[in-house]
Amino acid sequence: MTSLPYKGRAIIVTDSDENVQRIKDIIKEMSAFEWNYFPDDLVSTSSFNFAYVGKFELDVVTFGKLCKDQGIPVTIHEENAEFYD
Repeated sequence: MTSLPYKGRAIIVTDSDENVQRIKDIIKEMSAFEWNYFPDDLVSTSSFNFAYVGKFELDVVTFGKLCKDQGIPVTIHEENAEFYD
């Protein structure tokens, strides 16, 4: 899968609050337009609360590479199925 579920639930998990902010900065730089649809609770240090994605679209492959290049550990979970680690 290369994107988050449309009108589904997902979460992006990382290891620290600092990396939560770094991830949000990466997402905003990837697409200022999509940032308008960004769910505030999508990025977390806990994998327990899935966020409603709605119309927010994210190329998870490019996103994953950008995080890896910056040394940010990230796992993306779609409700009931992990699709990127």
